Amino acid sequence: MNWYLNFIDILILVFVLVMARHTLLRGRYFLHIFQQNGYKLNEFWHWLVQHWNQRVITVEHVLYNVIIFVLLIFLSNAVT
Repeated sequence: MNWYLNFIDILILVFVLVMARHTLLRGRYFLHIFQQNGYKLNEFWHWLVQHWNQRVITVEHVLYNVIIFVLLIFLSNAVT
């Protein structure tokens, strides 16, 4: 059981690092788009709405949510 908990801890750490990197890169990208729109919030909002499926909510987000869900299921036995 101890190896299982260590493995889960390592998975969580790796996942958190990947998510932090992903969040940083997406933040930089959206700041770049905001700057290209001349800091006009209305134009940036319209860009977000137009590119919702391609740029805002991607397949990666769905995959990350599935990974979080699976990790939570595995951790529910260890936590309770």
